[in-house]
Amino acid sequence: MVFDVTDISFFLGIKNKEKKNLLTNFCISIKLMEHLQRITT
Repeated sequence: MVFDVTDISFFLGIKNKEKKNLLTNFCISIKLMEHLQRITT
């Protein structure tokens, strides 16, 4: 089963908007890191 990041962040956002922002920023930073790794390698 594949989890959608937006669904998870939305679910957490219902409980705590700060958690949603942290999760979103965390996922964005991971995507940026992966993108940078593809460029450098």
